[in-house]
Amino acid sequence: MQRTVLFERHYNVDVSQFKSTDDVDRFLEERSGKKLGVVRTSGNVIEKVGNVLPVKRFEVENIDKIIDEALGY
Repeated sequence: MQRTVLFERHYNVDVSQFKSTDDVDRFLEERSGKKLGVVRTSGNVIEKVGNVLPVKRFEVENIDKIIDEALGY
């Protein structure tokens, strides 16, 4: 598990005590009075595999033409 050193130092906690994002949200609300505000995303902005934007594969010889068309050249 990746360590969240700054969070752990700031709040003097061990991140392994949290089981979900909701647990972190409740913890922060208790400490600061504000919710973290995490919302579940759906749609095509974030894919299940973790890419921020959908990834498309293009053939190398066509990429310049595709970019020019997208830019309106």
